[in-house]
Amino acid sequence: MRKEKINILTEELIKVAPITGVSSTNNDNDWIVWLPEDATQAQRDACDAIVANASKIFERVEALENLDDEFDAKIAAGFLVQQAGFRLGLTMQDLTLLSSLFILAKECSTMGLPIPSIVDMNGVAYDLSINDLTTVMLMYGQYRASLSAEYAAKKKQILEG
Repeated sequence: MRKEKINILTEELIKVAPITGVSSTNNDNDWIVWLPEDATQAQRDACDAIVANASKIFERVEALENLDDEFDAKIAAGFLVQQAGFRLGLTMQDLTLLSSLFILAKECSTMGLPIPSIVDMNGVAYDLSINDLTTVMLMYGQYRASLSAEYAAKKKQILEG
């Protein structure tokens, strides 16, 4: 886990009560939570429930971190344009640039101007017709949307599981 267990537990506890401290004993297997004297019984019970489920909370955080790593790896790999043999970036910045390029290309096509080149992940420019660029962008958008939908579904499953 990238975050320390005590920080994870503290984040969960402060959602339900104004805790004054948290400490661990026995290699993070037993937790002590300090609450103010005026904490309600409901707040105390909520803190006890969180501590009782600490191992599940840690497992959930680790599963979310693993999911983020998996998603990041897919984004880093890019989108392979098979018919042309190059890869396009999938980061939000890439998505913004490619969407802008496509809008510009459509306007250029309408006005009879040259279509701007599309640039792959290695910085190599490719000249495509507006029809080919449209096909590439539709496939690109569908792929990126499917990655995001898959990520969202897996995240929901982890959070609800």
